[in-house]
Amino acid sequence: MRTVEEIKEYLNTHWFKSRHHAFYIRGFLMTEFPEEKGFNFRVILPDKEGNNYVTETTITAFDAIKFIENEI
Repeated sequence: MRTVEEIKEYLNTHWFKSRHHAFYIRGFLMTEFPEEKGFNFRVILPDKEGNNYVTETTITAFDAIKFIENEI
């Protein structure tokens, strides 16, 4: 399991694919680190046409869990 500082750094440099992924990882972190409240969750929002602009820093909740559990 990674440290809180490593997780914060990762979350500050990556964007979640949707608000659902951010909500899921928020719940995961609340169970793993109940005393820590300083996590930032950045979400890519669609434009007027509904296009999400996915980049190399776009992640899903499962990507974040793999990082947190030190699997990647």
